[in-house]
This record gives sequence, C-alpha cells and structure tokens, in this order.
Amino acid sequence: MVYLNGNFIPKNKACVSVMDRGFLFGDGVYEVFPIYGKIIVGEELHLRRLQEGLDTINIINPHSNENWSQLIRDLISYHQDYQNQSVYLQITRGCDNDRKHTHSDLTPTVYMQSTPFVSKSKNDLLRGSSAIIRDDIRWNQCNTKSISLLANIMYAQEANNHQAEETILCRNGVITECSSSNIFIVSNGCIYTHPEGSHILSGVTRK
Repeated sequence: MVYLNGNFIPKNKACVSVMDRGFLFGDGVYEVFPIYGKIIVGEELHLRRLQEGLDTINIINPHSNENWSQLIRDLISYHQDYQNQSVYLQITRGCDNDRKHTHSDLTPTVYMQSTPFVSKSKNDLLRGSSAIIRDDIRWNQCNTKSISLLANIMYAQEANNHQAEETILCRNGVITECSSSNIFIVSNGCIYTHPEGSHILSGVTRK
C-alpha cells in the first residue's frame, strides 16, 4: 500500500497526472524516514528539514507535524511484515493546466511509500566499501532536498558501473559529500565532515 493525496491504495493503482509539476519540472521536495520496529528515528528533525525545503520553494505544507506523524504510522501499519522500513515522502507543487515555468497557487501532490530497510551486517561494515571520486558539479543549493536529483543519479550510476558503492564529491579540492550520503573522515582521533551550508544536504544522522 502507498499513500497518495489522502488515500491509502495499492501501489499499482496509484496514478499521478502528466501535468504534475513534479513530473514535468522536478518541482518538489522529499524526505526519507528510517523506521526501526515501529519507531520513526529522528522524526522531529526529518519533519523540520521537510518544512525548510517547502519554505525554500514556497509550497505550503499540506499537513501539520501531528498529521504527518499519524500518516506515517498508518503507512507503517500496512507493512507489518517489514522488520525495519524506509518511508519515502514526496511533495510536489501539484498539477497545472499547461506546461509553463511560472505557476499559480496549486494543490500540492503528496505521495508516500514504504520499502524494507536492511542494515549492513557487522562483517560488511568491517570489510568496508569502495568509492570513486568526482568533481562536484551540482547547483549551489544542495541543502534543499529537491526531487530533482539528476546529478546525484549520474554519480551513483557511474559508481555502480565501476563496481563501487559510492561517489565521493569534491568542490574546489574540498570533499563535500557523496552522491547519496554524508561523509566523515576519522584522523588522529578526530572526526571531520563538511560544515553545514549550501554545498551539502546536512544529514539527520550527523546531528
């Protein structure tokens, strides 16, 4: 089951208009909530980041935090067979009558789905992972969790083509983050990571 615009329905029955600005322009934001058991980890921080993204692109939040919390829990309840889950929430600006760059006040499109979340084993973590390094050519507002992820997808696919797990991104010789994760470097007993700002999406875990 998935959630779409007020209803829980089977995924294969969920349909979005071709005039949705998320489909046409990538005009929207998203958030991902990790669920361990039935606990939403970092719920308040994830909802805060969602609100910040909506404020940045001037979309009115269609729900209060209390309503979001209940909707997420309702979705979780449909997937009791998942030990742990990952809930993906996407909000686009909505549907217009024509494809145009400007927009009027529209009703946001809201979509949520849940998928199983499987943590890496201790042995996998100790074994480590491979990565490639590439120049960070993304826009200068990476702190907005936009659904427009073309550059990230290209980096992730290139890593996959090289049998690597991630792409480490560098901007002007400084490591920023990876294609889909923050990066931390441990050296001489200290942990280093890129400061918050417009060049990274600040992960909830790092807080």
